Amino acid sequence: MNAPLELASDMNIDEMGNNTVFSLLKALATTTPTLLTQAMIVLFMVYFMLNHGRSLFRKSVSRLRGFSKQRQAVELVQALQKDLSRYIGTITLVNAGLGLCVGLVFFVLGLEDPFLWGAFAGVMNFAPYLGPVISMVSFGFVAYLQLDSVSFMLTVVSIYLLLNLIESQFVTPTLLGRRFNLNPLVI
Repeated sequence: MNAPLELASDMNIDEMGNNTVFSLLKALATTTPTLLTQAMIVLFMVYFMLNHGRSLFRKSVSRLRGFSKQRQAVELVQALQKDLSRYIGTITLVNAGLGLCVGLVFFVLGLEDPFLWGAFAGVMNFAPYLGPVISMVSFGFVAYLQLDSVSFMLTVVSIYLLLNLIESQFVTPTLLGRRFNLNPLVI
């Protein structure tokens, strides 16, 4: 019953440093303060911009000389806000569609909690490159744990990669191209 404690007491500091668990804990302990500091800075900046953004914009515009330049600046910012809102809305719809497709396919494959994994895929797809990679690894891990089958794991990962490829190479460029009057090849 005291075997883990005896093992830990028998290990010297060098052995603990070489152990994977301890090295992961050490990495976590060294990076956590940096991540927390960065998160606090981001939260502070978001609060500041949401709370004081309009007054900051008004002061900046009022410093421009001439009514026409002030009007141009306001129209430019309004156009940027409109385009950014349309972009975020389009990407959100695409990611929701990807999540729904992933959920339906995983349901057909018999994966446990398929719509949870579909929602996970949709949310992770907001993070370019890293999000789909994390999703792919997670799906492979879960599929292997569920059936203890490499072929099932490869099937799940391959289908997710196919769905993600269709979304990223065809659906998103086509929809964004229509939304912003751009050639999909440019996107």
